[in-house]
Amino acid sequence: ICLRLHPSIVERYLHEDAYHFDLETKYCHKDAILFRNIFTLVNEIQHGMPNGNLFADGLSLAIVGLLNHHYNHQLHRTLSQSKCLSTMQQAKIRELVDTNLDTDLSIERLASEVYISPYHFARLFRETFGMPPHRYVMQMRIARAAHLLHADQQRTITDIALATGFASHAHLTCAFKRHMGQPPAFWRLT
Repeated sequence: ICLRLHPSIVERYLHEDAYHFDLETKYCHKDAILFRNIFTLVNEIQHGMPNGNLFADGLSLAIVGLLNHHYNHQLHRTLSQSKCLSTMQQAKIRELVDTNLDTDLSIERLASEVYISPYHFARLFRETFGMPPHRYVMQMRIARAAHLLHADQQRTITDIALATGFASHAHLTCAFKRHMGQPPAFWRLT
């Protein structure tokens, strides 16, 4: 695999750490995690981004983070002392996600809310919430959709899908079935 990263991508995800991003060249090297993330991102793009931009951003960030952590010659990263997001930062993130579930949230937008780089944000978010940002957002979308399915019986499933940030009725059905074990139409009847 030959991977080319434009400097703007590195700066976008690493902010101040981008100035110390100097990768070593490796030949005949295997990194299963990096390989899986790259091919998952390629597959996501080739299929029209069915999981949304936040998922693709998370994969891109994971790729840049892995490269920075494992292959950077100059590992002069200034990591924050904290291992988790503060209580105030958590509240800001929860509020932003809750009030913007119908929009295409990005890691950059979430990170800017708490004034840290996307790279550090993703790491701290995972430590704080026990999952990556895209999974958290997906769980919140499904929870809101489940609530609306029971609370507003007159509303169509397509309308609920769009109101909770899903691209379509089919996207909601697939995600809902995977997380809840049944499609939204059956959930509504229970």
